[in-house]
Order: sequence, then structure tokens, then C-alpha cells
Amino acid sequence: MPAFVTLNFDDVVEETLETLYQHAERPYRTSVGADALDGAADKEFTVLDFDRVGTQTLLEFVSTGEQVLVTGVNEETEVLTCARGYNGTAATSGHATGDAVEISPNFGRTEVKRWVKRYFATVGNRYFPSVQTDVLSVAPDTTYVELPSDAIRVLQVRGVSTTGRPVDLAGWQQEHYAPTAEHATGQILRVSSLMANDDEMWVTYTKPYDTTGDTVEVPVGGEDLPMLWAAAYAVSRREVSRFDMDAIQEWNQDVAIRNGQNIRLIRELWGEFYRRLDEARSLHFVPKHRPYRKMPRTR
Repeated sequence: MPAFVTLNFDDVVEETLETLYQHAERPYRTSVGADALDGAADKEFTVLDFDRVGTQTLLEFVSTGEQVLVTGVNEETEVLTCARGYNGTAATSGHATGDAVEISPNFGRTEVKRWVKRYFATVGNRYFPSVQTDVLSVAPDTTYVELPSDAIRVLQVRGVSTTGRPVDLAGWQQEHYAPTAEHATGQILRVSSLMANDDEMWVTYTKPYDTTGDTVEVPVGGEDLPMLWAAAYAVSRREVSRFDMDAIQEWNQDVAIRNGQNIRLIRELWGEFYRRLDEARSLHFVPKHRPYRKMPRTR
């Protein structure tokens, strides 16, 4: 089993922003003044650098990622009125005096976090999957094994010979859509009829990354991949494959400039992602998926 390391999503977001702002100007950072947004419904507050803020200015609270749009400015009291939870962010309470605020950021923390989680939801499973091996047993009076509900793809099935040596087993097939009325997880592994009741086997399979909490576990060597993918996606707003990188110079330069895309930066970030991906893959052995195929009859 590969070794895993735990990543904190907020740390990955900050690392992604550090990478992005190596190539763009950082937003000006100020702080909340004496009047703060104590509750989620509050709409009036102050900031120290009042002169830098006007109507329609976008502000982001660094600690929570909430964005607010300034809708009113009182020049006498220097109090700002705002629309809470802007750009799909959540209106939160507890924005205290002294909290950091960024003015007109190019990249929002909530948006970057969505990109990071998109990596784990789709790209991570495809490029650098989370692999697990469980000891499973043949169900009594059957020729199948109940698979865990989070099993995406079975890669390898091994048994233990009479000499105690693990050997690859053939003739297995993963069923993804077994009726849940009979099989709780909806997934079973059909095995050879030679397997007896309660025979144990080692089943290696890929499973989704668990992104439901504040942290996620990734195989050692893949710590930088979410950050690199999110940064590259932020610049290109699409995933650029290895094949596309070879043809990226053929993109219409005028269109790229009008869309604010930097061709050199796109190549640089995606190239770094694929380079680090190859390095991470070299550290771990992932069995090749070999689905069962029935051999044709021969006369």
C-alpha cells in the first residue's frame, strides 16, 4: 500500500494563489476597521484604507473567503454598505476588527477551492488515483465477492497459494450495476467457480478521494498536483491535455489576448503539472486494469 500524506484544503488554496500571483499583481490588502460585520446579515462596516474603496468595489475576507460588493459609500462617516455572499461565496459571521481584506482580487479563494476539489473529483481519479487493497471473502454458496461501495475500478485480484505465496487470480469480472435489493453496495466481483466458500483474496481497487472534510489524503509524491492543476486551470479555464500542449502555439493569438490568456504561462503551468505527475507516478506501482475477457472457442 502506498504511503499517504494529509493535505489541508485551505493550505492548498493559499499555495495555488502563491503560484498564480507569481505571474500577476497581488491585490492590495487592508483590514477591517472599528465597525465589523459581526453577523451574517450585517451589511455595514469600515476598512482602514477607505480611500481605495468605492461603489462596485469587490472585497474578499481572507479568513473566510467571503466576497462582498460595495454598494454604498458614506464619505462623512467612511462606512461602507455591501451586498453579502457575492460570487457564490457564503455570508459568514465573525469578521472582526483587524481581519485582512483584499481589494478586487483576480482569483477568489472559494473559486480556487472549487477547482482544487474538481481535481480530486475527476482528474485525480484519472491521472493519479487513490488505490486500496482489502482482504475480501467469497460469499457462502456463491461465486462472487461483495465489493465496497466506494470501489471505482478493480485493478488486481490475488489469492494465497498452499505455499503461502500470493498469486494472481484469473477469470474475475467486476459488476457495477448489481441490484441493491440483493447486494447492498450495488457492486460485486464475479470470481472463478473454483473458489470455495469463504475463500479470501486480496482485491486492489481505485476509490474516490474523500473531500467531504477540511482535509484530504493523497499518495506521497502527489502533494503538489492539486495546486498545480488548479493554478493551470485558473489561467486557461480549461484542462489542457499533453496533446493540446503540442498544438498550443497554433491557438489564435488574437483570441487568446482578447480573452486575457497568456499562451506562455499556460504552457509553463501545464508543463509543470505533467512533469510533476510523471515524477509522482514513478514513485508508486499501480496495477494495470485487466478486465476479464472470455476467450473464443477453438476447434
